[in-house]
Amino acid sequence: MLLLPLFLLASSLYAQQGWWLTEPVRWVQTNLREPDAALDPQRLVEQTAAFHANVLHFSMGGIVAFYPSKLPYHNPSPQLPKQGDLLADLLRAAHARHIRVVGRFDFSKTVKRIHDEHPEWFFRTASGQPVVYNGLYSTCINGGYYRSYAMRILEDALDRYDVDGLFFNMFGNQSTNYSGQFVGHCHCDSCRRKYRAMYGKDLPEQMDDQYREFLAACSREVAAEIGKLIHRKRPHAGYFNYMQQFTDGIMSESNTAVNRPLPLWPYSASDNVNRALNSEPSKLPVNLDMQFIDFPWRFATVPAGEIELRSWQNVAHGGALTLALNGTFDQQDRQAVERARPIFGWVAAHEQYYVGQESAARVLLLGVRGQNQSAYRGLFRLLTEEHIPFAVSDNLDWIGKRAFDLVLTAGRAPAGLRPYLEQGGRLLIATPQPPDFPVARIVRTWPNTQAYMRLRDRTLFPSLDLTSILMLQGDYTELESSASPALTFIPPSMFG
Repeated sequence: MLLLPLFLLASSLYAQQGWWLTEPVRWVQTNLREPDAALDPQRLVEQTAAFHANVLHFSMGGIVAFYPSKLPYHNPSPQLPKQGDLLADLLRAAHARHIRVVGRFDFSKTVKRIHDEHPEWFFRTASGQPVVYNGLYSTCINGGYYRSYAMRILEDALDRYDVDGLFFNMFGNQSTNYSGQFVGHCHCDSCRRKYRAMYGKDLPEQMDDQYREFLAACSREVAAEIGKLIHRKRPHAGYFNYMQQFTDGIMSESNTAVNRPLPLWPYSASDNVNRALNSEPSKLPVNLDMQFIDFPWRFATVPAGEIELRSWQNVAHGGALTLALNGTFDQQDRQAVERARPIFGWVAAHEQYYVGQESAARVLLLGVRGQNQSAYRGLFRLLTEEHIPFAVSDNLDWIGKRAFDLVLTAGRAPAGLRPYLEQGGRLLIATPQPPDFPVARIVRTWPNTQAYMRLRDRTLFPSLDLTSILMLQGDYTELESSASPALTFIPPSMFG
């Protein structure tokens, strides 16, 4: 299971980088409930060590503080012990066992008292109402809580606690709640002013591409400020969230939901880690292996084999080995914990192979926006199941830095690919969408086609020696060809 042919073990490349790139990472998240504030930190650290994890992702603050915060608009758990400091005790015990601690913050919601004192900090629907879920009020990425007070909370926490990293959950405004109900986009005064300043017009009635661009830009602004604060206060600490910009690690999740359309995507972890590692090779991919089935069933475990599959995919593609738990190791459904335990032990015993990995693939699959997801996943499956090592990237930063024998895309072929092609690169476009640079004259596009392709050059397709035709379904763009094509189009004919 070492999969060494897929990687170059480039430890020297990361000699000056943070611990997340110079050390093997076996990461367990404990997403704490309020009653867990009364836990025994020494016992949790001992359980983490026995599990062979070396990073403990521990709830720290935001919605609920798991340390005795004295700030008026930060809400300590009422379950915290009256004496002592849970987080300080946990950090001391973890560092004594050489376990890194990454604190978890979530500034997306807070309690009614804070809303009532500062309503201008919060998300407002189109009708001007706050968004409330289980008694918690949603904040706005452009309001004073995210933009100012959250920074005060972080500065206080970083002054007090020598954490090894910080993670931020639910970053930015969410258009649906945990029950999947649509709440729309924020219409608070801060959003109105900022949108008008950027675009010279009022907020749109419905979310459109320009509004999504606006929201992404606002999230990046806050992310940048958080990154500056962390690196100023704790230069050794890593910064993690679900964004690529300004962070030291790229977070993602392999998860399930009961109403998600089938079939289940079996390569979720491979996809997330491969894309992160090859799109941003200077950052650690951390794909959280989520133990629960869906939000209403946070303590019921997905099939144990799913946990195992994601675990091996995470490490095989060069990411952190992870397990995300709701609560602590003391689960009522222990299937996920016990299936992951021997994997963590095995990877710990061979940890020298699981640090500083780079993909050695010579085939690149572009993961560009707006592509046909089914076509992308089809190519991903084809390459995986034919055991062809491949890298996924959602940008073109690799051009001129890394050689590939073949690039595939199931979406746009951007104009930025021209230098790669002019240097002799090969590109396979599996989409009816013409590339953003001239290739050949387009004859026509055949929509919703049910037809065939005819094989003309068998030397290119030795595995297809028993057939002359291939099924074709979907849109097809016909190009004019001056040479003898290897494949030709058989237009649709009558059937039935």
